[in-house]
Amino acid sequence: MLLTQADIASIYHVEVVKLWDIASAMVLVYDYVLTLNLEIEYTWGRNLSLLDCLFFFTRYAPFLDVGISLYSQLFPGLETSTCERVYRFSAWSFTIGIAIGESMEFVSNASYPWLINL
Repeated sequence: MLLTQADIASIYHVEVVKLWDIASAMVLVYDYVLTLNLEIEYTWGRNLSLLDCLFFFTRYAPFLDVGISLYSQLFPGLETSTCERVYRFSAWSFTIGIAIGESMEFVSNASYPWLINL
């Protein structure tokens, strides 16, 4: 079977997206390594507050999100039902992570000192 120019372009674009996703995962790991010492200094060993729990969720959930997304992209041949479950999980996980991150930003920028002690 001969590939058309459009087929070749589609394959190329899929591979480019995979490479960008791998590069993004490496940036995530690099950021984690750079900021781990600050996390240990300022958050570990403290009594956990609601904001600390939200911080840890937003800090570590992307590793799960990225791992699942990379798995679905790097291992072709998954069943359609598996791909659908992975897509739905990723979509909800990303959405919830963004919502929690934005709410943390709101709380940290708000001038309500009582919220910090939650």
